[in-house]
Amino acid sequence: MFDITVQLYKNKQLVNTNLLEHIKNKKVIFCPNLKIYQKPTIVYLKYLNGLLDTHGVDEIILINSSQDKFFHTIVESYFPRITTLTDESQTFIKSLKDSKNRKENIDNLAQTWIFQQLVCNCQEIGFWEQPLLDNWEHLLANKQAMKELMKFGSYQRKILQKLYKFRHTNNLWTVGNHNIMTYTQENNEGSTLSLQMGANFWYYNLFHNKKLESALYQIINSSTNINNRSTNNTN
Repeated sequence: MFDITVQLYKNKQLVNTNLLEHIKNKKVIFCPNLKIYQKPTIVYLKYLNGLLDTHGVDEIILINSSQDKFFHTIVESYFPRITTLTDESQTFIKSLKDSKNRKENIDNLAQTWIFQQLVCNCQEIGFWEQPLLDNWEHLLANKQAMKELMKFGSYQRKILQKLYKFRHTNNLWTVGNHNIMTYTQENNEGSTLSLQMGANFWYYNLFHNKKLESALYQIINSSTNINNRSTNNTN
């Protein structure tokens, strides 16, 4: 699925590039370009960007399956180390759709499918995604995500309880603006703080993804063991 031509953003311009050649001998994480102009996504991308320093990731690649060209400069301004590319033919997401047996149409997936695909040496190591349906059920079943959300305190719990109560009449997961998940609280000095739990909510399966981090550690440990064996055999 990686032997395709994409438009890589490099030196302020889009350059036709063979994706397979670009990721050869690398550990990369593929993610879609979705809601890049909203605060929760920026917080989420900050987490991914940090994996370049802490988990031996060679490249974070954001794939754009739409006609949006401006997003390249937005990402570069926030995260210059993150690679952005455009797949005008949508070949990547079509191949991913087939490999994951998704039934939704391509336009819907291009607009709503949020995922992380970990690839090492052009082979998929792991794949994680935000559900497209039944998000409340999936969120409540994710103990780690709920634990992180509860850290925001009692006011946070009240917000979630209210949102869950009206889930059948107000489908929060279809809103276009993810910046709405904010609230205020008073700090020790009596000042009011504006807090956002957006990334913890909208990216609950992917934000601080322990399964992804564990897979990266396994790759690192495996490479270390191979190198040690090679050194011992040489000696």
